[in-house]
Amino acid sequence: MAPISGDSVSRFGGGQARGNSDSTATEGGGERSSGRPTPNTFSYLILFRMALALLLSTALAMAGFLVTSVQGFLLASALPAAARGLVAQHVGWAIPTVLVSLFSQSMVIFYFIGTGKLVKEEIAAFPETEKAAVLAALRRLKARTSPAATFSLLSAIAVFVLGGAVHTRALPSWTHLAAAVSAFLLHGWALAAEWRAFVENNLLMDDPLAYARQRSPQARPGV
Repeated sequence: MAPISGDSVSRFGGGQARGNSDSTATEGGGERSSGRPTPNTFSYLILFRMALALLLSTALAMAGFLVTSVQGFLLASALPAAARGLVAQHVGWAIPTVLVSLFSQSMVIFYFIGTGKLVKEEIAAFPETEKAAVLAALRRLKARTSPAATFSLLSAIAVFVLGGAVHTRALPSWTHLAAAVSAFLLHGWALAAEWRAFVENNLLMDDPLAYARQRSPQARPGV
């Protein structure tokens, strides 16, 4: 699997970003770049770092669900005297885990909405064939990440609610443990789907026109 590259922060928006770069006049009447990054460069650098942070947050949520699942299993089989200390540890891990999950998965959804808007602005002047290829890619990326992120987010909420129900003895303990294991698996699905989507999205933002031409029907053999 190709790693997420940082090249897109300097090339996405090609003409616009280069056109906005600062330059100073030389004695010969020419121009030379001042070497300062443009605002667009900073924007895309932030997006690149945000993608890495969201992947890391999803991985942390997975780790948190794994730890809390083990704690829950130990808590269910512990003696009453030992259970008191385990409950405090379990809650201390569970609350940050759920919060990280809610933040990361909701931000993944908004990330692809935001970057999709940026790409649509960039391809406004593209020929219809290339524009259609890019728009299809944007729809595919959202379809790949939105279900995984949404179900992961909902699973984190379900684990938290069921945990309260088990603590008050309204439900048996296995329901909470089963929900936690399901949340772990759903976050694994989300991590894999989001990783692939971030890689492809990075290629798309790196050079939308080249991406579109590679995937347009005319570029495919036998078409």
